[in-house]
Amino acid sequence: MQASILAQNGDDLGKNTIVRLKGVCIMKNECNKYYYVKVCVLKICMLLFFVGCHSPQDLNDDTTNNSTVSTTNEGAVSDNSEIEREIKEFLEKSEEVKNKYEKEKKKRIELEHAEIQKLLEKYKEFTIKEITETGRMFETGNLSYTQAKKEIEQIVHVASHWNYVEPDDTSPKGMCLIVVKSISASSGIIYDTPPTVALYRDEMLAPVMGFSKHEIITSNGKPIIQIQSGSQPPENVIYENLKGRPFLRLTEKQYSDVLNSEHDIKLFIINDNNTIISHIASGNIKECADQIEHRKLNNWEYKEETDAFDNMTYRFCSSVSPNKVYAKLKLDLDRDNKEAPVMVIRQKNHNTPEIILNSRGIQWPSYWNHRIRLKFNDEKPISNSYTMGAGSITTIFLNSEKKLLQRLFTAKRVTFQMPDSKETFSYDLSELPETCAGLELSGIVK
Repeated sequence: MQASILAQNGDDLGKNTIVRLKGVCIMKNECNKYYYVKVCVLKICMLLFFVGCHSPQDLNDDTTNNSTVSTTNEGAVSDNSEIEREIKEFLEKSEEVKNKYEKEKKKRIELEHAEIQKLLEKYKEFTIKEITETGRMFETGNLSYTQAKKEIEQIVHVASHWNYVEPDDTSPKGMCLIVVKSISASSGIIYDTPPTVALYRDEMLAPVMGFSKHEIITSNGKPIIQIQSGSQPPENVIYENLKGRPFLRLTEKQYSDVLNSEHDIKLFIINDNNTIISHIASGNIKECADQIEHRKLNNWEYKEETDAFDNMTYRFCSSVSPNKVYAKLKLDLDRDNKEAPVMVIRQKNHNTPEIILNSRGIQWPSYWNHRIRLKFNDEKPISNSYTMGAGSITTIFLNSEKKLLQRLFTAKRVTFQMPDSKETFSYDLSELPETCAGLELSGIVK
């Protein structure tokens, strides 16, 4: 092993001392990482041993040589003292850097743990197991502070904000989704992954609240369910379960109360002496639902035709229902064959418009006294008579035209029920007044 002490340009030895051992070079003023200390101490001890072994020891009895040896020894001792002083300063500074780093690290860790605890305390009302699990993983060192904080805030975000999803067959106008904020029950239900709540208008454009997990309501029988929006008193809601997926049918008033709630929406599910209370954050629900309500289906079409020979002008306003019902005429071919009925409002010149339903292959029954049931919005169903089209079994003309027209141009939705199969089909009326403004309805619709 070789070692050398280099002093260049007459600079102070302590400022430019370089210790070289096995090709490793450590500059005193650059060695500020505490984890080098042990290596440095070992190398310095070896250096001192080297210097001690090479101090002049061979003394002659000649008195003329004594002075020379004495001078040489004094120089070596002086050099050794200088090195020892530099080593001492180096070790003291390294220890100081180490202590400072340890203190800063400890302080940072304490602040991070305090911040995570604040988040857990702030969101303790969110009874989502993922939040407490994230806190536990941080405490055990499996997650860094940045990762834990990001995950907690992400979980809270999806339980506080409604997100709009594009339309599909279930929700022709789209739906709003959110994760359940918290659930409390005497049965102690806890979800690793909390249920998702969906608010939308179904294919009949009726307001619906659906859930991703049936346990949020219960599968034991038909529970009593109440909904509370803000300061409004709880109201009973209709519960249905379709293919294992529960949902609630809301009235237009309940739907409106939900959209305008400034506080958590609460569901009270009472069954088998057990009450489950689900808290759903209102958050940005109004902004999200606006996308549903303002989405145009463009399902009404308007056109005019002129018959010059008879000097007649025909105005047509038509819409195809989003619901398909069983085509009775095709019973012998395919029981699953269904058709979507068409509603047509037809006006000849300035006469009162006619309201026509064309079943597109469905035979209208003639043994039900020519009456069909219908309802506007969520109102009670009414019965209205109809007249069969001349020579047709798939077209009917609704009577009481003026009364029906008044409702068609002021309601948001109309739903019909087939007289025999009890299947229903509906029409969205929100765009009817604007699209069919060409109809002459003076004295009929205000």
